[in-house]
Amino acid sequence: MSRQVIIHLSDLHVGQGQKETVRVQRLFEGVSKRHPGVPVLITGDITDNASEVEFAEAKHLFTDLARTNPILAVPGNHDYAWKGNLMFDPDSWSKWLEYLGSPLGWEEQSGKWLERDSEPAGVDGLGIWRHNDCAFIGIDSGDPDDKVISARGYVSDTLCRGLKGLLKANAGKTRIVMLHHHPFTEGFFWALKGADRFLSTVKNNCEILLFGHDHNYGIWYERGGIPLMVASHKCTSRVSGDCLMCTVIEIHDPGTEKSLISHRLEVV
Repeated sequence: MSRQVIIHLSDLHVGQGQKETVRVQRLFEGVSKRHPGVPVLITGDITDNASEVEFAEAKHLFTDLARTNPILAVPGNHDYAWKGNLMFDPDSWSKWLEYLGSPLGWEEQSGKWLERDSEPAGVDGLGIWRHNDCAFIGIDSGDPDDKVISARGYVSDTLCRGLKGLLKANAGKTRIVMLHHHPFTEGFFWALKGADRFLSTVKNNCEILLFGHDHNYGIWYERGGIPLMVASHKCTSRVSGDCLMCTVIEIHDPGTEKSLISHRLEVV
């Protein structure tokens, strides 16, 4: 029986305070020690204010982890889009590109940073990494053009068409889709515009859907035609005492009809 393990993290908020940076370092060290070689998927809000200092610190932390683990990440609203009640920095996206590279994967000479495949023609905000019998698909769900100052996300018709093509092209693999915004939470500061068309696109077309944004952990089995959905908590929040936790997902016999998916929270 073959097996693929993945780690899911979200909402690191590097720069929110010194404790967050220290906790990210602890979290990464624990993952590196316990799960070397396992892909780490991070669903946005890597920085807190999208400042150059925060992006530089995030890259430093990620470079250390990348020596042992492949990393995939998508941006969150704190990384470049409207970030709630606070100001929007129009240069945030260029900082993301400068320090972290493409939305899905990075390039680093000395590490195992991942290059994404070329995106579908004419479709921005999509990236894919194929590894053995799995296909990891990242979505940029930010909405930098939203003039309402909120943390809401947006998924366009064009992006959904591109996503549908990627999912169909990778049928037969275990398809893991990741984005920052929670696809079925409503509210002024949280909602994902275009959620209905997004959920319709992934229905019966992917095996795992990962997201964050809400800072609350959640797990759904067989909801909306998807075998497993996981919402990560804010991974720099202490769970009990001084404990941090990450999501560990195991895919048994990926890419086959008898594929089984198990899930657990692990103390780091």
